[in-house]
Amino acid sequence: MYDCIAPQFSARWFHDNSLETRLSSFLQQLDSNPCVLDVGSGCGRDVLAMRRAGVEAVGVDLSSEMVAEARRNVPEAVFRHMDARRLQYPPALFSGIWMCAVLLHMPDDDARQVLCEAWRVLKPGGILALTVREGEGETEDRFSRYKRLFSRGQCDRLLNETGFSVLSEHRSVCRVNTDGTQREKRWLELIARKDTPRDRNAAHDDYDSCLLCRGVRFDINRREGIAGASSVLWGNDELLVFVDIAPVVGGHMLLSTDAHYRCYGATPRTLDQAILDNMDLIDRLYRKAYGLPAVFCEHGPAFPRKAGACIAHAHMHCFPGSIKVDGMLVTKLGKGRPADLSLLRKMHSDKESYIYFGDATGHCRAFAVDVLPSQYLRQVVAATEGVADWQWQAMRAELSTRARLHETLQCLLPMADEMLLRSPPILRGVE
Repeated sequence: MYDCIAPQFSARWFHDNSLETRLSSFLQQLDSNPCVLDVGSGCGRDVLAMRRAGVEAVGVDLSSEMVAEARRNVPEAVFRHMDARRLQYPPALFSGIWMCAVLLHMPDDDARQVLCEAWRVLKPGGILALTVREGEGETEDRFSRYKRLFSRGQCDRLLNETGFSVLSEHRSVCRVNTDGTQREKRWLELIARKDTPRDRNAAHDDYDSCLLCRGVRFDINRREGIAGASSVLWGNDELLVFVDIAPVVGGHMLLSTDAHYRCYGATPRTLDQAILDNMDLIDRLYRKAYGLPAVFCEHGPAFPRKAGACIAHAHMHCFPGSIKVDGMLVTKLGKGRPADLSLLRKMHSDKESYIYFGDATGHCRAFAVDVLPSQYLRQVVAATEGVADWQWQAMRAELSTRARLHETLQCLLPMADEMLLRSPPILRGVE
């Protein structure tokens, strides 16, 4: 419904600053270095305001034309074509959610589902800013948009049912419509906190210092002003896909487990189908974006500080298929063995560190390794592609690296969104 009025909506509301005070108050209640999800981001106005306040923000909207307007208005930000009833994000990713006038268009069941999804992707104790039209009943406006009004009691019930506690309320009146006509509308804003006694990932509390675990995931990115949560293409409580913090080449992504496993050789067999489905989707995305199949590599650790990845959390490096690393691996490590997930589990169980290489043609091999330098796969890819730098700790600060990350996101996200809107249930949030 918003597709037909996107330019008109953007022209009327993009420069409107009536919500800046409320937005500022919301941001002050978030944790340090927060990332905010703007659900129903429209023309991008509020995402821009948050970025100007130094906050990482991602916008999602169900209207493809509104997303296009937002990308034109704020080209440096991330906007996703996404259904708020099934957010394509892993759990506990965002510090706050800004949801202005979204439930206005939702009947009860949809509104409840949207709030359940908001709860899922918020961190424990995360903050939700929810703005609704206050009143009773439902109607349809001259643009054929369904309109639902909410009483305070109805909002309280919905929030309580979906795991939120209301912290504060604010009321305001607006007298201007999108088409410029005058009509008084009463708005109710509620600030609520995600109720949770303990994060569902708490079984992995021993790994709070792991850079890829939920508690600290993307903290480095946020501290240094690098895309963190906004670099995630999709995920659920099993796996997530995001652009590497320091991509060696364009398209360089990581496929990581949500829970803490030392490597893919340590994952349970129950994850096999999800891993294969994600690899297939990555392959299809690369073919669509670059005209190339996917290459997957993992440096699986068994002995800390002797052989393995520098981050002992299962993560597969994903590259467009022009990267020819298998030749260099064979030269240094021998022929290896034909590999699948079962072999990686056996090698890990036998306390063998390994290098894994696979591509979409079924050419997959594992190489047993003893002592190799940390970030060896990054070194191999950099050498293959003629890239001078490879160490992510140093690369992440370089302007060229940040530009490569941004270009990868801008290239892949629009195509990923269209694929995800048609994705099978296995890739959706399952908590």
